[in-house]
Amino acid sequence: MKISSFSAPRKARVRDGRPTSAKAREPLDGPVFDDLDDEPVLTHDLIREPVGDVDETPPPPGPTSLSAPTLIDMTTRTTTEDISAAPTEVPAPSDDTGPTPPVRRWAFFRFPTWAQRKRTLHKQAWAVVVLVYAQLFFGYFFPHDYRSDSEAHLLFAWAAFMAQTFLYHAGLVVGVIAAVALWRGKHCLFTLAMPLAVLTVAPVWWSAMPKTPQPTTGPGVKVMSINLLMINHDVDGILDEVARENPDVIMLQEYTAHWHTAFHTRLGEDYPYFAGIHQEDSFGSAIYSRVPFTERPVTEMKLGEMKMPQVRAVIEIDGLPVALYNVHLLPPRSLSYTRYQHRQFADLLERLRDEPRPVVLAGDFNFTGSSPMARDLDIRGYADTHDLAGVGVDATWPVKGSMRYWPVPGLRIDHVFLSDHLTATSHRTGYGAGSDHRPVITTIARRGALQ
Repeated sequence: MKISSFSAPRKARVRDGRPTSAKAREPLDGPVFDDLDDEPVLTHDLIREPVGDVDETPPPPGPTSLSAPTLIDMTTRTTTEDISAAPTEVPAPSDDTGPTPPVRRWAFFRFPTWAQRKRTLHKQAWAVVVLVYAQLFFGYFFPHDYRSDSEAHLLFAWAAFMAQTFLYHAGLVVGVIAAVALWRGKHCLFTLAMPLAVLTVAPVWWSAMPKTPQPTTGPGVKVMSINLLMINHDVDGILDEVARENPDVIMLQEYTAHWHTAFHTRLGEDYPYFAGIHQEDSFGSAIYSRVPFTERPVTEMKLGEMKMPQVRAVIEIDGLPVALYNVHLLPPRSLSYTRYQHRQFADLLERLRDEPRPVVLAGDFNFTGSSPMARDLDIRGYADTHDLAGVGVDATWPVKGSMRYWPVPGLRIDHVFLSDHLTATSHRTGYGAGSDHRPVITTIARRGALQ
Protein backbone atom coordinates (compact mmCIF):
# COMPACT_ATOMS: atom_id res chain seq x y z
CA MET A 1 0.00 0.00 0.00
CA LYS A 2 1.41 3.35 -1.06
CA ILE A 3 0.48 6.75 0.27
CA SER A 4 0.10 9.83 -1.87
CA SER A 5 1.18 13.10 -0.37
CA PHE A 6 -1.48 15.14 -2.10
CA SER A 7 -4.73 16.23 -0.44
CA ALA A 8 -7.39 16.28 -3.15
CA PRO A 9 -10.44 14.23 -4.13
CA ARG A 10 -9.61 10.80 -5.52
CA LYS A 11 -10.46 9.68 -9.02
CA ALA A 12 -13.29 7.27 -9.38
CA ARG A 13 -12.46 3.90 -10.96
CA VAL A 14 -14.57 1.86 -13.28
CA ARG A 15 -14.90 -1.89 -13.16
CA ASP A 16 -16.83 -4.02 -15.64
CA GLY A 17 -18.07 -0.91 -17.39
CA ARG A 18 -19.79 0.45 -14.27
CA PRO A 19 -18.69 2.68 -11.42
CA THR A 20 -17.53 0.89 -8.35
CA SER A 21 -19.25 1.25 -5.04
CA ALA A 22 -16.19 2.79 -3.46
CA LYS A 23 -16.49 5.99 -1.60
CA ALA A 24 -17.22 8.89 -3.94
CA ARG A 25 -15.29 11.36 -1.90
CA GLU A 26 -12.58 11.15 0.72
CA PRO A 27 -11.84 13.91 3.17
CA LEU A 28 -9.93 16.77 1.58
CA ASP A 29 -7.34 16.69 4.36
CA GLY A 30 -5.11 13.64 4.76
CA PRO A 31 -3.73 10.90 2.51
CA VAL A 32 -5.66 9.15 -0.24
CA PHE A 33 -5.59 5.33 -0.29
CA ASP A 34 -6.12 3.09 -3.28
CA ASP A 35 -8.41 0.27 -2.21
CA LEU A 36 -8.46 -1.50 -5.60
CA ASP A 37 -4.79 -2.25 -6.27
CA ASP A 38 -1.34 -1.35 -5.13
CA GLU A 39 -1.00 1.56 -7.50
CA PRO A 40 -1.69 4.97 -5.97
CA VAL A 41 -3.89 7.65 -7.53
CA LEU A 42 -1.64 10.66 -7.85
CA THR A 43 -3.44 13.99 -8.15
CA HIS A 44 -2.03 17.26 -9.29
CA ASP A 45 -3.99 20.48 -8.71
CA LEU A 46 -7.46 18.95 -9.01
CA ILE A 47 -7.32 15.74 -11.14
CA ARG A 48 -4.69 13.15 -12.10
CA GLU A 49 -5.25 10.12 -14.27
CA PRO A 50 -4.89 6.75 -12.47
CA VAL A 51 -1.90 4.55 -13.13
CA GLY A 52 -2.67 1.04 -14.16
CA ASP A 53 -5.14 -0.83 -16.28
CA VAL A 54 -8.59 0.63 -16.55
CA ASP A 55 -11.52 -1.10 -18.05
CA GLU A 56 -12.62 1.33 -20.71
CA THR A 57 -15.76 -0.51 -21.69
CA PRO A 58 -18.37 2.24 -22.24
CA PRO A 59 -21.36 2.22 -19.98
CA PRO A 60 -24.70 1.29 -21.41
CA PRO A 61 -26.60 4.12 -23.06
CA GLY A 62 -28.98 6.07 -20.93
CA PRO A 63 -29.07 9.14 -18.78
CA THR A 64 -25.98 9.76 -16.76
CA SER A 65 -26.38 9.09 -13.09
CA LEU A 66 -25.66 11.92 -10.70
CA SER A 67 -24.29 9.52 -8.08
CA ALA A 68 -20.79 8.97 -6.78
CA PRO A 69 -18.79 8.64 -10.06
CA THR A 70 -19.12 12.37 -10.71
CA LEU A 71 -17.12 14.30 -8.14
CA ILE A 72 -17.92 17.95 -7.46
CA ASP A 73 -15.54 20.13 -5.54
CA MET A 74 -17.84 22.37 -3.46
CA THR A 75 -15.03 24.87 -2.90
CA THR A 76 -14.06 25.51 -6.53
CA ARG A 77 -17.44 24.42 -8.09
CA THR A 78 -15.47 22.23 -10.56
CA THR A 79 -16.75 18.90 -11.83
CA THR A 80 -14.37 16.07 -12.62
CA GLU A 81 -14.10 14.95 -16.17
CA ASP A 82 -16.44 12.13 -16.99
CA ILE A 83 -14.48 9.07 -17.90
CA SER A 84 -17.32 7.93 -20.06
CA ALA A 85 -17.32 9.33 -23.60
CA ALA A 86 -20.74 7.94 -24.44
CA PRO A 87 -23.24 10.60 -25.48
CA THR A 88 -26.17 11.26 -23.21
CA GLU A 89 -29.57 10.72 -24.69
CA VAL A 90 -32.20 13.31 -23.83
CA PRO A 91 -35.69 11.88 -23.73
CA ALA A 92 -38.10 13.43 -26.18
CA PRO A 93 -40.73 15.66 -24.58
CA SER A 94 -44.06 14.10 -24.11
CA ASP A 95 -47.06 15.48 -25.96
CA ASP A 96 -49.23 15.07 -22.89
CA THR A 97 -47.96 18.15 -21.04
CA GLY A 98 -51.35 19.74 -20.23
CA PRO A 99 -52.60 23.26 -21.06
CA THR A 100 -50.11 26.11 -20.97
CA PRO A 101 -51.15 28.83 -18.54
CA PRO A 102 -51.83 32.17 -20.28
CA VAL A 103 -49.23 34.89 -19.99
CA ARG A 104 -50.79 38.02 -18.47
CA ARG A 105 -49.02 40.58 -20.59
CA TRP A 106 -51.83 43.14 -20.21
CA ALA A 107 -52.52 42.55 -16.54
CA PHE A 108 -52.21 46.31 -15.93
CA PHE A 109 -55.30 46.91 -18.06
CA ARG A 110 -57.51 44.38 -16.34
CA PHE A 111 -60.87 45.66 -15.20
CA PRO A 112 -61.02 46.03 -11.43
CA THR A 113 -63.39 43.96 -9.40
CA TRP A 114 -66.64 45.44 -8.18
CA ALA A 115 -65.25 45.74 -4.67
CA GLN A 116 -62.22 47.64 -5.99
CA ARG A 117 -64.45 49.93 -8.04
CA LYS A 118 -66.60 50.72 -5.01
CA ARG A 119 -63.56 51.63 -2.93
CA THR A 120 -62.22 53.83 -5.72
CA LEU A 121 -65.56 55.57 -6.26
CA HIS A 122 -65.87 56.22 -2.54
CA LYS A 123 -62.47 57.93 -2.47
CA GLN A 124 -63.26 59.91 -5.60
CA ALA A 125 -66.56 61.09 -4.11
CA TRP A 126 -64.73 62.42 -1.06
CA ALA A 127 -62.23 64.20 -3.32
CA VAL A 128 -65.01 65.82 -5.39
CA VAL A 129 -66.82 67.12 -2.31
CA VAL A 130 -63.63 68.60 -0.85
CA LEU A 131 -62.75 70.25 -4.17
CA VAL A 132 -66.21 71.81 -4.53
CA TYR A 133 -65.91 73.23 -1.00
CA ALA A 134 -62.62 74.78 -2.05
CA GLN A 135 -64.27 76.05 -5.26
CA LEU A 136 -67.07 77.67 -3.26
CA PHE A 137 -64.86 79.51 -0.77
CA PHE A 138 -62.23 80.50 -3.33
CA GLY A 139 -64.80 81.91 -5.73
CA TYR A 140 -66.60 83.97 -3.09
CA PHE A 141 -63.69 85.30 -1.07
CA PHE A 142 -61.09 86.06 -3.75
CA PRO A 143 -60.68 89.87 -3.92
CA HIS A 144 -61.21 91.19 -7.45
CA ASP A 145 -59.39 94.26 -8.72
CA TYR A 146 -60.67 95.11 -12.20
CA ARG A 147 -57.79 97.52 -12.82
CA SER A 148 -54.97 95.15 -11.92
CA ASP A 149 -52.42 94.21 -14.61
CA SER A 150 -50.70 91.55 -12.52
CA GLU A 151 -50.51 88.23 -14.37
CA ALA A 152 -50.83 86.33 -11.11
CA HIS A 153 -53.90 88.30 -10.08
CA LEU A 154 -55.49 87.80 -13.52
CA LEU A 155 -54.85 84.07 -13.33
CA PHE A 156 -56.43 83.73 -9.89
CA ALA A 157 -59.27 86.08 -10.85
CA TRP A 158 -60.00 83.97 -13.93
CA ALA A 159 -59.96 80.80 -11.80
CA ALA A 160 -62.34 82.37 -9.27
CA PHE A 161 -64.61 83.53 -12.10
CA MET A 162 -64.79 80.02 -13.56
CA ALA A 163 -65.33 78.54 -10.11
CA GLN A 164 -68.38 80.76 -9.67
CA THR A 165 -69.62 80.23 -13.22
CA PHE A 166 -69.84 76.46 -12.87
CA LEU A 167 -70.66 76.30 -9.18
CA TYR A 168 -74.28 75.30 -9.83
CA HIS A 169 -73.18 72.43 -12.09
CA ALA A 170 -70.69 71.26 -9.47
CA GLY A 171 -73.46 71.46 -6.88
CA LEU A 172 -75.62 69.11 -8.96
CA VAL A 173 -72.80 66.55 -8.90
CA VAL A 174 -72.45 66.93 -5.13
CA GLY A 175 -76.21 66.44 -4.75
CA VAL A 176 -75.99 63.12 -6.58
CA ILE A 177 -73.08 62.10 -4.33
CA ALA A 178 -75.10 62.99 -1.23
CA ALA A 179 -78.10 60.94 -2.42
CA VAL A 180 -75.96 57.88 -3.21
CA ALA A 181 -74.11 58.21 0.09
CA LEU A 182 -77.42 58.22 1.98
CA TRP A 183 -78.62 55.18 0.03
CA ARG A 184 -75.39 53.27 0.66
CA GLY A 185 -75.25 54.18 4.34
CA LYS A 186 -72.13 56.37 4.06
CA HIS A 187 -73.27 58.79 6.72
CA CYS A 188 -70.03 60.75 7.05
CA LEU A 189 -69.92 61.46 3.32
CA PHE A 190 -73.61 62.40 3.30
CA THR A 191 -73.14 64.76 6.26
CA LEU A 192 -70.33 66.54 4.42
CA ALA A 193 -71.94 66.65 0.97
CA MET A 194 -75.52 67.60 1.77
CA PRO A 195 -74.88 71.13 3.13
CA LEU A 196 -72.67 71.87 0.14
CA ALA A 197 -75.37 70.75 -2.29
CA VAL A 198 -77.87 73.02 -0.55
CA LEU A 199 -75.50 76.02 -0.64
CA THR A 200 -74.79 75.66 -4.35
CA VAL A 201 -78.08 74.45 -5.81
CA ALA A 202 -80.75 76.01 -3.58
CA PRO A 203 -80.13 79.66 -4.63
CA VAL A 204 -80.58 78.79 -8.31
CA TRP A 205 -83.74 76.79 -7.63
CA TRP A 206 -85.09 79.56 -5.43
CA SER A 207 -84.57 82.10 -8.22
CA ALA A 208 -86.44 79.77 -10.57
CA MET A 209 -89.57 79.88 -8.44
CA PRO A 210 -92.48 82.15 -9.48
CA LYS A 211 -92.27 85.66 -8.02
CA THR A 212 -94.86 88.07 -6.75
CA PRO A 213 -94.89 91.11 -9.07
CA GLN A 214 -93.96 94.41 -7.48
CA PRO A 215 -96.41 97.30 -7.74
CA THR A 216 -96.06 99.65 -10.71
CA THR A 217 -97.31 103.16 -11.49
CA GLY A 218 -98.51 102.47 -15.01
CA PRO A 219 -98.00 100.49 -18.21
CA GLY A 220 -94.58 99.11 -18.96
CA VAL A 221 -92.29 98.92 -21.98
CA LYS A 222 -91.48 95.56 -23.55
CA VAL A 223 -87.76 95.13 -24.22
CA MET A 224 -86.15 92.35 -26.28
CA SER A 225 -82.37 91.80 -26.20
CA ILE A 226 -80.87 89.51 -28.89
CA ASN A 227 -77.33 88.36 -29.62
CA LEU A 228 -77.72 87.77 -33.36
CA LEU A 229 -74.46 85.85 -33.95
CA MET A 230 -72.49 87.56 -36.70
CA ILE A 231 -72.34 84.43 -38.91
CA ASN A 232 -76.06 83.71 -38.53
CA HIS A 233 -77.92 83.98 -41.85
CA ASP A 234 -81.32 82.83 -40.59
CA VAL A 235 -82.68 86.33 -41.04
CA ASP A 236 -86.30 85.30 -41.48
CA GLY A 237 -86.28 83.22 -38.29
CA ILE A 238 -85.08 86.14 -36.16
CA LEU A 239 -87.36 88.70 -37.79
CA ASP A 240 -90.39 86.42 -37.51
CA GLU A 241 -89.75 85.98 -33.79
CA VAL A 242 -89.40 89.72 -33.32
CA ALA A 243 -92.70 90.26 -35.15
CA ARG A 244 -94.46 87.70 -32.93
CA GLU A 245 -93.11 89.21 -29.71
CA ASN A 246 -93.81 92.79 -30.89
CA PRO A 247 -91.47 94.51 -28.41
CA ASP A 248 -91.31 98.27 -27.93
CA VAL A 249 -87.50 98.33 -27.80
CA ILE A 250 -85.03 95.95 -29.50
CA MET A 251 -81.40 95.77 -28.37
CA LEU A 252 -79.09 93.90 -30.73
CA GLN A 253 -75.54 92.57 -30.28
CA GLU A 254 -73.18 91.24 -32.97
CA TYR A 255 -74.91 93.60 -35.38
CA THR A 256 -73.38 93.31 -38.87
CA ALA A 257 -74.10 94.91 -42.24
CA HIS A 258 -76.44 92.16 -43.47
CA TRP A 259 -78.45 92.42 -40.22
CA HIS A 260 -78.58 96.18 -40.62
CA THR A 261 -80.06 95.78 -44.10
CA ALA A 262 -82.56 93.14 -42.98
CA PHE A 263 -83.88 95.09 -39.98
CA HIS A 264 -84.13 98.37 -41.84
CA THR A 265 -85.88 96.75 -44.77
CA ARG A 266 -88.49 94.85 -42.79
CA LEU A 267 -88.85 96.72 -39.47
CA GLY A 268 -87.70 100.21 -40.30
CA GLU A 269 -91.20 101.64 -40.49
CA ASP A 270 -92.35 100.05 -37.23
CA TYR A 271 -89.23 101.14 -35.34
CA PRO A 272 -88.38 104.61 -36.60
CA TYR A 273 -85.95 105.44 -33.80
CA PHE A 274 -82.56 103.89 -34.35
CA ALA A 275 -79.15 104.20 -32.74
CA GLY A 276 -76.24 101.91 -33.51
CA ILE A 277 -73.22 101.00 -35.56
CA HIS A 278 -72.64 97.81 -37.54
CA GLN A 279 -69.29 96.05 -37.78
CA GLU A 280 -68.06 92.99 -39.62
CA ASP A 281 -66.96 91.33 -36.38
CA SER A 282 -68.76 90.24 -33.25
CA PHE A 283 -69.08 93.68 -31.69
CA GLY A 284 -71.59 95.71 -33.67
CA SER A 285 -74.45 97.14 -31.56
CA ALA A 286 -77.85 98.73 -32.21
CA ILE A 287 -81.11 99.87 -30.57
CA TYR A 288 -84.44 100.00 -32.40
CA SER A 289 -87.36 101.69 -30.63
CA ARG A 290 -90.99 102.64 -31.12
CA VAL A 291 -90.69 104.96 -28.14
CA PRO A 292 -89.07 108.27 -29.11
CA PHE A 293 -85.54 109.07 -27.98
CA THR A 294 -85.55 112.10 -25.72
CA GLU A 295 -81.80 112.73 -25.96
CA ARG A 296 -79.22 112.38 -28.67
CA PRO A 297 -78.03 108.72 -28.67
CA VAL A 298 -74.40 107.81 -28.07
CA THR A 299 -73.30 105.14 -30.54
CA GLU A 300 -69.62 104.82 -29.68
CA MET A 301 -69.59 104.71 -25.92
CA LYS A 302 -66.17 103.27 -25.19
CA LEU A 303 -65.60 100.69 -22.50
CA GLY A 304 -62.06 99.48 -21.97
CA GLU A 305 -59.27 99.64 -24.50
CA MET A 306 -60.79 97.82 -27.47
CA LYS A 307 -62.92 99.35 -30.18
CA MET A 308 -66.25 97.82 -29.22
CA PRO A 309 -69.13 100.28 -29.62
CA GLN A 310 -71.64 100.33 -26.77
CA VAL A 311 -74.87 102.25 -27.36
CA ARG A 312 -76.72 104.58 -24.99
CA ALA A 313 -80.17 106.11 -25.63
CA VAL A 314 -82.84 107.74 -23.44
CA ILE A 315 -86.59 107.06 -23.56
CA GLU A 316 -89.48 107.72 -21.20
CA ILE A 317 -91.27 104.99 -19.25
CA ASP A 318 -94.49 106.30 -17.72
CA GLY A 319 -93.09 109.82 -17.85
CA LEU A 320 -89.76 108.86 -16.27
CA PRO A 321 -86.63 109.46 -18.44
CA VAL A 322 -84.69 106.20 -18.51
CA ALA A 323 -81.21 105.55 -19.96
CA LEU A 324 -80.91 102.42 -22.13
CA TYR A 325 -77.47 100.80 -22.21
CA ASN A 326 -76.85 98.13 -24.87
CA VAL A 327 -73.70 96.33 -23.68
CA HIS A 328 -71.55 93.52 -25.03
CA LEU A 329 -68.50 92.54 -22.95
CA LEU A 330 -65.66 90.29 -24.05
CA PRO A 331 -65.78 86.61 -23.05
CA PRO A 332 -63.00 85.57 -20.61
CA ARG A 333 -61.62 82.87 -22.90
CA SER A 334 -57.99 83.77 -22.14
CA LEU A 335 -55.98 85.92 -19.73
CA SER A 336 -55.76 88.76 -22.24
CA TYR A 337 -59.52 88.67 -22.82
CA THR A 338 -60.02 88.54 -19.06
CA ARG A 339 -57.95 91.72 -18.68
CA TYR A 340 -60.01 93.49 -21.37
CA GLN A 341 -63.27 92.30 -19.82
CA HIS A 342 -62.17 93.60 -16.42
CA ARG A 343 -61.30 97.00 -17.90
CA GLN A 344 -64.65 97.16 -19.70
CA PHE A 345 -66.55 96.34 -16.55
CA ALA A 346 -64.56 98.83 -14.47
CA ASP A 347 -65.36 101.59 -17.00
CA LEU A 348 -69.03 100.51 -17.00
CA LEU A 349 -69.21 100.82 -13.20
CA GLU A 350 -67.80 104.34 -13.44
CA ARG A 351 -70.36 105.32 -16.08
CA LEU A 352 -73.21 103.89 -14.03
CA ARG A 353 -71.95 105.75 -10.98
CA ASP A 354 -72.06 109.04 -12.92
CA GLU A 355 -75.37 108.31 -14.71
CA PRO A 356 -78.07 110.76 -13.49
CA ARG A 357 -81.04 108.76 -14.81
CA PRO A 358 -82.55 105.39 -13.98
CA VAL A 359 -80.92 102.71 -16.09
CA VAL A 360 -81.95 99.70 -18.16
CA LEU A 361 -78.71 97.75 -18.66
CA ALA A 362 -79.17 94.98 -21.24
CA GLY A 363 -77.02 92.82 -23.48
CA ASP A 364 -74.55 89.95 -23.62
CA PHE A 365 -72.38 90.30 -20.53
CA ASN A 366 -70.55 86.97 -20.72
CA PHE A 367 -70.93 86.41 -16.99
CA THR A 368 -73.56 84.61 -14.93
CA GLY A 369 -75.69 85.79 -12.05
CA SER A 370 -73.31 84.13 -9.57
CA SER A 371 -70.21 85.92 -10.88
CA PRO A 372 -68.32 88.66 -8.99
CA MET A 373 -69.50 91.20 -11.61
CA ALA A 374 -73.16 90.40 -10.95
CA ARG A 375 -72.57 90.75 -7.21
CA ASP A 376 -70.95 94.15 -7.75
CA LEU A 377 -74.00 95.31 -9.72
CA ASP A 378 -76.28 94.00 -7.00
CA ILE A 379 -74.33 95.96 -4.38
CA ARG A 380 -74.91 99.13 -6.43
CA GLY A 381 -78.64 98.52 -6.51
CA TYR A 382 -79.10 96.83 -9.90
CA ALA A 383 -81.51 93.88 -10.03
CA ASP A 384 -81.72 91.21 -12.73
CA THR A 385 -85.17 91.04 -14.33
CA HIS A 386 -84.96 87.25 -14.02
CA ASP A 387 -84.76 87.62 -10.25
CA LEU A 388 -87.69 90.04 -10.29
CA ALA A 389 -90.11 88.21 -12.58
CA GLY A 390 -88.46 85.18 -14.16
CA VAL A 391 -89.54 81.55 -13.83
CA GLY A 392 -87.15 78.65 -14.33
CA VAL A 393 -83.41 78.63 -14.86
CA ASP A 394 -83.69 80.64 -18.13
CA ALA A 395 -80.29 79.65 -19.52
CA THR A 396 -79.39 81.70 -22.61
CA TRP A 397 -76.18 80.01 -23.80
CA PRO A 398 -75.21 77.72 -25.47
CA VAL A 399 -78.00 77.02 -27.93
CA LYS A 400 -76.01 75.39 -30.74
CA GLY A 401 -72.83 73.36 -30.90
CA SER A 402 -71.76 70.29 -28.95
CA MET A 403 -72.34 71.95 -25.56
CA ARG A 404 -76.09 72.10 -26.15
CA TYR A 405 -76.20 68.36 -25.40
CA TRP A 406 -75.22 68.84 -21.76
CA PRO A 407 -77.47 66.91 -19.43
CA VAL A 408 -77.59 69.97 -17.18
CA PRO A 409 -78.78 73.53 -17.96
CA GLY A 410 -76.52 75.93 -19.80
CA LEU A 411 -75.47 79.36 -18.58
CA ARG A 412 -77.48 82.56 -18.24
CA ILE A 413 -75.02 85.14 -19.56
CA ASP A 414 -77.52 87.48 -21.27
CA HIS A 415 -79.18 89.82 -18.78
CA VAL A 416 -81.34 92.88 -18.28
CA PHE A 417 -80.41 94.80 -15.11
CA LEU A 418 -82.61 97.57 -13.66
CA SER A 419 -81.80 100.37 -11.25
CA ASP A 420 -83.86 101.17 -8.16
CA HIS A 421 -86.65 103.17 -9.80
CA LEU A 422 -87.66 100.36 -12.16
CA THR A 423 -89.06 96.85 -11.89
CA ALA A 424 -89.98 93.97 -14.19
CA THR A 425 -93.46 92.54 -14.53
CA SER A 426 -92.45 89.63 -16.81
CA HIS A 427 -89.30 87.88 -17.94
CA ARG A 428 -88.59 84.90 -20.19
CA THR A 429 -86.24 83.68 -22.91
CA GLY A 430 -87.04 83.28 -26.59
CA TYR A 431 -85.81 80.93 -29.30
CA GLY A 432 -83.20 82.89 -31.31
CA ALA A 433 -83.24 81.05 -34.64
CA GLY A 434 -79.72 80.39 -35.93
CA SER A 435 -77.97 82.11 -33.02
CA ASP A 436 -75.98 80.54 -30.20
CA HIS A 437 -77.84 82.73 -27.67
CA ARG A 438 -81.47 82.86 -26.65
CA PRO A 439 -83.15 86.28 -26.61
CA VAL A 440 -84.23 87.84 -23.33
CA ILE A 441 -87.76 89.28 -23.34
CA THR A 442 -88.92 91.40 -20.39
CA THR A 443 -91.50 94.04 -19.57
CA ILE A 444 -90.15 97.01 -17.59
CA ALA A 445 -92.30 99.46 -15.64
CA ARG A 446 -91.84 102.29 -13.22
CA ARG A 447 -91.82 100.98 -9.68
CA GLY A 448 -94.69 102.10 -7.52
CA ALA A 449 -94.92 102.58 -3.80
CA LEU A 450 -95.20 99.44 -1.71
CA GLN A 451 -98.63 98.99 -0.15
